[in-house]
Order: sequence, then structure tokens, then C-alpha cells
Amino acid sequence: KVYTRIMLSKVGRYEYLLSKLLMSVLISVLQTGVMAVYMFLGKNMDFGIAKTEFLLLVFLLGLIFNVLSLVVGILIGDAMGANYAAFAIWIVSALLAGLYFPIEGSSKVIKAMSYLMPQRWFLKGTEMLLVGDTSAYAMIGCITIAYLVIILCIGAVGLKMKESEA
Repeated sequence: KVYTRIMLSKVGRYEYLLSKLLMSVLISVLQTGVMAVYMFLGKNMDFGIAKTEFLLLVFLLGLIFNVLSLVVGILIGDAMGANYAAFAIWIVSALLAGLYFPIEGSSKVIKAMSYLMPQRWFLKGTEMLLVGDTSAYAMIGCITIAYLVIILCIGAVGLKMKESEA
């Protein structure tokens, strides 16, 4: 009933998507803030990179998946189903990115699919930061923007489909 809510609120499709995007940013800030509080209060936490760099990576990756969750919610239309679907997407994408198991011995198809996952790029960026390569910031920024643009375009198309169904 996304389109019904849009019509009841008297806002347009893009204003609705923008408000949801702003909520995703706010949620990502809050999630990163909670992690930051613990990190700065915790003792002996060494990540190999600065805590602020780590928090930036957490924020950007969280932003991607919070926006993805928003779009999945638009497409599915059911909050609980959207939560399950977003979690499933996270698990599968993390598995394909090589977060759980190394993928060096995998097939070429799996390796190619891993480059489509944002976690893979964030791992590469973290490796770059570990060796002092500051070009990781530009790479991570471009990756984040690219994923957000793709996800938001899918969301806009989903809203348009919901509009045509109504």
C-alpha cells in the first residue's frame, strides 16, 4: 500500500522517495553513532586503520544496505517480508563477496559475481587503507554513489509500477 500512503500524504513519488532516503541516512548515522560510542569507550580496539576511517566505511556500507532495504520495502509492500528479503540479500551478497569464506578457489562465475557486491569493494578499500593508500577514499565514495544511484533508480521504477497498479 505504498502508493496509497503517497496519495494520502499529498506528496509526489519523488518527495516520498527523498523522505525515505533521508530516513535511511538518519538511521545509518544513528547505527554508526552507536558503534562509535562503543568503539571509543572500549579499550584495546585496534582495527589496523583509524577508528574514524572504520566508522566511515561502516556508515557508507550501512547507508547502501539501509537504502536497499527501503527499496525492497517499496517493491514488496510488506514490512515483514521486506525485512526478510533485505536480510536474505545481505547474507547472499556477503557470501558472494567473500566475507564468510575465501573465494579464491571458486569458479570464474562466482569471482565475477563477487565484484558486483558492495562488501567486496569495501574489503578492497579496507585493504588499501591498511597499506596507506589514500585513493581508497575516492574508490569507496564512487562505489557508494554508484550503488545508491542504481538502488534509487530501482526504487523510482518500483514506485512507478505501484502507481500503475493502483
